[in-house]
Amino acid sequence: MNVTHHLTTFCFVALRAYILSPRVVLDFDSCNAAFGTIYKNTTDCAALEEEESVTLYTLREGGFVAIYFWACFIPFSMILWCYFNQRIAPVSGSTMPLMMQSDSSQTSWTQTGYKGFGSMSSSIGLFLYLLTMITLFGYQILLGLTTIFYYIQQDAITWFRPVFEDEIQVLKVHAITWGVGFFYTILLKWPTSIRSVFYRRSTLADATHVAVMTPRAQEKMAEETSSRLKAIKSVITVIKNAVTRVMSFIYCDRRATDLDFDVAYCPVEIDGNGIRHFFFRLRRYNFDDKSQLYIPGSIVVGETLNDYLRLRSGLDSMEVPKRRSVVGANTIKMTRPIFIVTMISEFSKFFYTYQVFMIWTWFPLWYYYMACVQSVIVFTGGLVVSIFRYRNERNLYRITRVTGNVSVLRDGVVNTVSHTELVPGDVVVVEPGMAYADMIVLSGNDIIVDEAALTGESTPIAKVAVDAAEGNAVYTYMSHKRHSISAGTRIVEAQGIMAVVLSTGSHTSKGEMLRDILTYQRHQFKFDAEVKVVVGILALYAIFGFTLTVLLYKDDFAFEWYYGMFVVGTSLPPLLPTVFTVSVGISDDRLARKRIACVNNEDILVAGKVRRVFFDKTGTLTKQGLDFIGASADGKLDTGRAKLSGNLLLGMATCHNLKLSSKGLLVGNNVDHNMFVATGTDLSQSSDGSVSLTLNDGTCVTVLKRFEFDHHRMTQSAIVQRSDGTVCVFVKGSGESIERLCLRNTIPENFYNNLENAAKQGIYQISLAMKELNYDAKSVVTLSRDNVENGLTFVGFINFKNQLREDTPDVLAQLGAGDVISTMVTGDNTLTGINIAREAGLIKEDEEIIFGKSVDSAGIITWVNEDGDVTSLPSVGKIKNRSIALAVTGKVWAALNAESQGNASALAPFIRVFGRCTPLDKVSVIESFVSNGTTCCMVGDGGNDCGALKAAHIGIALSDAEASVVAPFTSLDKSITSVVEVLKEGRCALASALASYKYMIIYGQVESINQIANAYFSVTFHEWCWVFMDGIWMMSMAFALSLAHAETRLSPKRPTSSLL
Repeated sequence: MNVTHHLTTFCFVALRAYILSPRVVLDFDSCNAAFGTIYKNTTDCAALEEEESVTLYTLREGGFVAIYFWACFIPFSMILWCYFNQRIAPVSGSTMPLMMQSDSSQTSWTQTGYKGFGSMSSSIGLFLYLLTMITLFGYQILLGLTTIFYYIQQDAITWFRPVFEDEIQVLKVHAITWGVGFFYTILLKWPTSIRSVFYRRSTLADATHVAVMTPRAQEKMAEETSSRLKAIKSVITVIKNAVTRVMSFIYCDRRATDLDFDVAYCPVEIDGNGIRHFFFRLRRYNFDDKSQLYIPGSIVVGETLNDYLRLRSGLDSMEVPKRRSVVGANTIKMTRPIFIVTMISEFSKFFYTYQVFMIWTWFPLWYYYMACVQSVIVFTGGLVVSIFRYRNERNLYRITRVTGNVSVLRDGVVNTVSHTELVPGDVVVVEPGMAYADMIVLSGNDIIVDEAALTGESTPIAKVAVDAAEGNAVYTYMSHKRHSISAGTRIVEAQGIMAVVLSTGSHTSKGEMLRDILTYQRHQFKFDAEVKVVVGILALYAIFGFTLTVLLYKDDFAFEWYYGMFVVGTSLPPLLPTVFTVSVGISDDRLARKRIACVNNEDILVAGKVRRVFFDKTGTLTKQGLDFIGASADGKLDTGRAKLSGNLLLGMATCHNLKLSSKGLLVGNNVDHNMFVATGTDLSQSSDGSVSLTLNDGTCVTVLKRFEFDHHRMTQSAIVQRSDGTVCVFVKGSGESIERLCLRNTIPENFYNNLENAAKQGIYQISLAMKELNYDAKSVVTLSRDNVENGLTFVGFINFKNQLREDTPDVLAQLGAGDVISTMVTGDNTLTGINIAREAGLIKEDEEIIFGKSVDSAGIITWVNEDGDVTSLPSVGKIKNRSIALAVTGKVWAALNAESQGNASALAPFIRVFGRCTPLDKVSVIESFVSNGTTCCMVGDGGNDCGALKAAHIGIALSDAEASVVAPFTSLDKSITSVVEVLKEGRCALASALASYKYMIIYGQVESINQIANAYFSVTFHEWCWVFMDGIWMMSMAFALSLAHAETRLSPKRPTSSLL
């Protein structure tokens, strides 16, 4: 059939009709009757000729058959490889136990050897891995191509010719690609690493990678676990186990797919000495030829102080490489964060897969407007989260990066080497600057260290050398802090100081801190458990809606599938996780403007459920430091500044660890500083570090020896030589400790009353005692602490006052109005804590106090009232009805737990003051409340609170120390008002996020019903109507809720975290 022939015929017929017919104007119907057949034949002929010139494809073409084969071959090959690797040809001994520490016997960790792609035996695995990844990205390319083909078919793209038969065919191809690609991608999301699936199992001796498998930490709930929530978790566990069994069958390895375990694939490295090793959680593990296992690389330099003193001559140069091959270089091995890697990691998460594939369903059928809008929102949300993650990773990385040189003694010669070459046992010359390792001072006393980076302590601390007289003592950091220098601290002054390296790299206190941060697990709360159920319900509803739409639409299945997927997209909105990202991001930004740094912004949501806040006392509820208010030599409480004299003056002037800096400034503990200044004494220091003092009456004395404050003894002492040559020792410490060391006849009758009255008035009281020594100045150097701290004569009391912060009462009042209980947990005297609690409003004036004062050797606790009268502890019911507040010491709390944890948990909510608590006691208190489902917040200011800050659901550090990064929040202004701000923003973020969440879900239900009705009546809205409803309308409303500001004050009602 020829188009020219038809046109010629058409022209001839038209001309003949024009000549022969009358001159009238024909209407459309007449023209159509006369020429319609010719028009139709001409049009059909032109279309047929165009089709004959274009190659159109059907779904049975060879290219499609090849794609079908490829789509089946790749998953089958992967499953076959896993079966071969794990079942057919397993490697005996490839999986073995892994010790956490070199002295640990636990076997819950395992190590499994794999050969990477660099070995010949893994060439098949490499080939399959490349094919798998090409296929993974190939599905995305095919979806893009089929989308383009659709718009070519619709003549929207005119510079290419159609390649499919019709619109329905291209839609079917797009839908099939979507379905196969989606399930293929989900399948590959299950293993920890796609690459690792294709590694070949091998013995540990031949492995290029070691898979370290560790039990996943048990979820820590931020709220009380109800029976409904327990039932939900049980259902989730059943489903999780069923899916795990399926995936373990596919991958032939339950270990790689078990959700109760974490698996990390660590590359094996070989150092200059040929030692095979890998790093896991910053710690180095070395291959041991004897056991054929990887073991932790650590070196114990010594146990007693004498062990360290014997190392004064330094190491032999031949020994250094051996030690370095065990512990590695003196660095903390952390991969430098790269933003693009962080972003890829974020977008590789499971829900992004659903989001991306749902966006692909919107591109055809002229709905690409909405697809573009959703793409921008998803990408922006993921980008924001990636920026926050990258910022936190970069901050941690900066902490690990240090550079510098040190002077080290080896082979009897001092040489300058890089700090990375230090090994445990090295003797270094301590110089001003950064401390690159944990060390203990061997000789010299002229050293001042700024420990603010680790402890938050703003005052530099003087360090002294190990005392040879205490050589048999076992070294611990807490007992010998005075001799210890921690990595990461800054040495302000040092001259002629020699120190031995105790630990390097990740084994240092700084390394352990970073390990704690990297293994930190956010506490779970009700939403985390319920969201899985909600998503499951929505998924079932989406399947129901999809099925109903397909049945009602009455059209080709290609159109039915797409309209069904639109129902799925509205029933289970892909942007659900984004609303939480936006809400916490906005709150995080507002907190940052208030100078409150947030390490993990997801914890902002948990802050919205806080029910109890624990406060450290000194530096948190009260101002930093203590003010000297007076001293008493006669045993009576005296808060005046009477003129000091006699042994009281001499003891206050000498019993401390103060020293002069090179600038002539006093350096040391704040309490010691204020006490010394009150005496009006002048301190001078010779070049050898010896201290001489000139009292206000002109008398000169010399300090011969000092014993630092010991946390176990609770004492500090100094041996002094008077101007007449006589020698005596002064000892100060807590009243209870000094009383045990004094002769009974020297203790004043009202001693205990004075201690109690001082504590009740909030006075921090130190007792002072002394005794004469029958030794000359040279002999006292060899005296041990036990020789001098006994048989003492009581001298008097030294009184200090810790002033309350001006904003503390208002903060506690706001917390109380917000139904948040405030509790004090402090290392100070419990009665002092009670006084501060009364003054701050933490304990109300009308509340009766019962104090757990002490516990005897049999575990019997003595309870007293505020007047000191012994009383019995009422039942829990009576405590509640009589409005009683309890106070206990750390020892009493331990005794309560030892007697009955159930009883301790029942009494815990009524305890308002925990006194005399060690850092471990603080952690114990926090963990007790956490285990009972109480959402807790810990507020502290120093390194001693790090354990408690980490144990609580929310930690707020009033410090800019590096150690404070273990807390989710840091108040850069060190203001207690930050607590209220964090809780307000937490409630705001939780309320707005859940409101947005519920809005999107409810909107989805309404919209899905609308779509199903449209399918039934075979009608629909214009594309831009859908864009307005599903895009502008829904998203603007949902995200506008996140812009809500926090209330100015806390409300008595917390927002719910429940979706059910």
